[in-house]
Amino acid sequence: MLSAALAEVDGVKVSILRTEAATPKAEEFLEFQRTLGGGVLVFHASHRTDQIWGPVTTRISNITSILKKAELPVVMNLHDVYGVDVLARVTSKLRRIASSGRWRRTDENQQQSAPELPHQPSGFLTRIRSYEENFIRAVDPFVTRYVISNQIEKVRLQKFVSKDKVSVLPHFIERRAICDTPEQAKSKLGLTGRKVVTLLGFIVPRKGYAQAIELLEHLPSDAKVIFAGRGEHGYVQKLTSLAAAKGVADRVRVTGYLSETELNTYLAATDVAICPFQDVSASGSVSTWLSARKPLVTFDLPLMRTYRESFPEHVYLAPKNDMDAFAATVNAIMARPPALGDGGIESFSLENTALKFKGILDTLERQK
Repeated sequence: MLSAALAEVDGVKVSILRTEAATPKAEEFLEFQRTLGGGVLVFHASHRTDQIWGPVTTRISNITSILKKAELPVVMNLHDVYGVDVLARVTSKLRRIASSGRWRRTDENQQQSAPELPHQPSGFLTRIRSYEENFIRAVDPFVTRYVISNQIEKVRLQKFVSKDKVSVLPHFIERRAICDTPEQAKSKLGLTGRKVVTLLGFIVPRKGYAQAIELLEHLPSDAKVIFAGRGEHGYVQKLTSLAAAKGVADRVRVTGYLSETELNTYLAATDVAICPFQDVSASGSVSTWLSARKPLVTFDLPLMRTYRESFPEHVYLAPKNDMDAFAATVNAIMARPPALGDGGIESFSLENTALKFKGILDTLERQK
């Protein structure tokens, strides 16, 4: 979508290397580069998906083998930068286990003293790196500029690369044509008379789906939670079992894959959007909710604070994992729905984002 918007900007010519595989062949890339005759190479990279640059076992070698052949400045769009310190995470978890008294003797079932854990580990442990760090360090010698979507990711990325190589380009918010009123949409979906609370996106544990089911215990009986998206079958089954165990199975709907038209209907029907994420680096679903002009309740995470600062009328925060506070916010919005307008959303449109991206590319052109 962004490349199409860039192509509409004066002074920009966009050429796209299309390949059937996750990784282009070297000869394909070299021929593509020759046809450009100049400009900037833009790569989209993710260390968290097999669809871009192949499976985890070969992803780093796949992308670096192509980057080594780049003769033009390289801009890399990075999505989902967590800045994970594996060593700190492992030792922190071990300390929590030790302090909880879970170290026990197997013969007498009596608690024994937890082993001392060094605050400054040495030896091979200090060489542990996250896959993310290995990925970034491998591509960094070939990258002229990184483009990420928010200041939180910038701080994380600067653990591994020079701050002068990082630019922030906020995630665009597309213009969305929603024709149905909430009542019309609810009628189409068999939700007439219901309060609709929706969690959008691919269904994975870190997005707080279990918490969304727990939330129903705090909401009125006419409230229904919609999981608008699909997920791995095993995890979806776990959620279905959890809802049944809590007696709310009839108040949870998992939609599966939605077409754009179907998605718009669910967006229109929604009274309150929720994102009870446990961790987040960047979020396309937040942008979707903003495009639909729906009130959004999230946990108080660093990224969500930035959204709250930019869109105070649209985004509401609750302390992380405080379901009472989260539910109180959802209930307050349902009781008195806010009248939401543009609230500055237009400045993040796809067209304005393309202009901002052109500004980054122009800077690199001048530095040649």
